Amino acid sequence: MRPACILLLLGVVLAGGCAKTMKLSTDTNTMIENPSKKQIRAVLIDVASRPADGFVIVGESEMTYMQAAGDTEKRFWIEHQEGSLARHFHAESRISIEETTEILASYARKGGEWKSATKWIPDPVR
Repeated sequence: MRPACILLLLGVVLAGGCAKTMKLSTDTNTMIENPSKKQIRAVLIDVASRPADGFVIVGESEMTYMQAAGDTEKRFWIEHQEGSLARHFHAESRISIEETTEILASYARKGGEWKSATKWIPDPVR
C-alpha cells in the first residue's frame, strides 16, 4: 500500500496518492486534477475577465509549480519553481493568453515544450 501524500497549496489541502498528480488551482478556489488544455484555457479566460489580480497555479507540490497571473488585456506574467526557492524563474515578459495556455498545458502533461516556449529568467534567492 502506498503512503498517502497531503500537499498544502495556497491554504487549500490537496489529498491524493504519491504519483505527483498535476493539480490546477485558482484564486477563486477552482480545483481541477490533471487539467486538459481546454480546461486551462477556460480558467485563463476567467482570470483575465476579472479586474482583480487573479491567478492560476498548476503544480504537483507546493514547491514545484507553474503560476500565471493575468489582466483584462489578456496578457499574463508566468513563473515556475522547481522544488526550491533557489530554482524559481519568471518569463522575460508578459505573454498572450494563447501562449500561456500552451505553456501551462505542456507543463500540466509533464511535456518539455514549455521549457523553450519563452525565455526563463532566474529569480534571486528569496
